[in-house]
Amino acid sequence: MPNPQIVEFEYGDITKRCIRSATVISPIARQSRQPAGLGRSPMENRTILFAYLACWCVYLIAGYVWGHCRRLHLGAVTVSHLVPSAVAIIMIYVFLIGRGATVAQFVAGSESGMNMWSLWFGLWPILLIATAASGFINLVLTIVACVKKSQRKWIPATFAALLMSVFAFFTVGANFPDA
Repeated sequence: MPNPQIVEFEYGDITKRCIRSATVISPIARQSRQPAGLGRSPMENRTILFAYLACWCVYLIAGYVWGHCRRLHLGAVTVSHLVPSAVAIIMIYVFLIGRGATVAQFVAGSESGMNMWSLWFGLWPILLIATAASGFINLVLTIVACVKKSQRKWIPATFAALLMSVFAFFTVGANFPDA
């Protein structure tokens, strides 16, 4: 049997690569050479970002409603969601408004895209450490609220903050800046 060769066939904007042997041509992969469509960001992990933003909005509203109903100090409620809110706002700016990407090669032809990637590259480790610290602090506060009877009204607020900090950690971690 002769050595197989990789042959490319172009069909408009789609390139089909095939292995060509003596008798069979079988498809390997399809790639689109077209850039992301209008209004679409080249960001790879859009689903986790949108899920995070939806949960964050519900978390903010529910946190303030719970704090108001239980007469919790609203300053403490605000502090509990600072890190998840910072992650959401930064990711909205970098990926949705700035149309940045987590892979530098996806925005290599765009100066603004490279600026957004550079910003994300610099903020990524800071946000990862901040979300881990926030998760640890909220875990301690949840345990304290469970143990001390006078603090039990804080359990839903601290537990929700813990869950959002963990979700923020995984959201930031999933969007690793790659060259």
